[in-house]
Amino acid sequence: MLCGIMSRLVEPSSPVNAETWFCGLQNRRCAYEKGTPMQFNETRPVAGRIVAMLAAVLALATEAHAAEPASMRDGLLVSSNGMALYTFDMDADGESACSGTCAENWPPYAAPRDATASGAFSIIERKDGGRQYAYRGRPLYYWGGDDRPGEAKGEGFQGRWHAVR
Repeated sequence: MLCGIMSRLVEPSSPVNAETWFCGLQNRRCAYEKGTPMQFNETRPVAGRIVAMLAAVLALATEAHAAEPASMRDGLLVSSNGMALYTFDMDADGESACSGTCAENWPPYAAPRDATASGAFSIIERKDGGRQYAYRGRPLYYWGGDDRPGEAKGEGFQGRWHAVR
């Protein structure tokens, strides 16, 4: 895939008959679907090819869908660090009721300023000005009592806290 993108980014000098395209540094041949192969202009600086290749990699990363902020592992919704995520029964959809001491014990799953909603995940604005991830409209939290990834010691705490499963 990268080869095909490279061959489109780097200007060719002359076509060659074959079912591969020449691409990348040092005119190495790489397969790319069925198309007209190309040979690269050797007068173009190697640094320019490297920049083109890096641009192609970044373009692929940008085109890929944004990674969701959490995933299911062993039947438990966990953040990227593997820690369990919880919901609080006192929250309303899209609004956190946990602040102060509550938020010290149950830290909100903070969303960075540049984060965007993705799939079942949304972002809510907290009353303290922070941003927090929500899953299906329910704000997400960590439990301060979980010591290791995959633990869910806060499940059922005071009958109001639930690990997302």
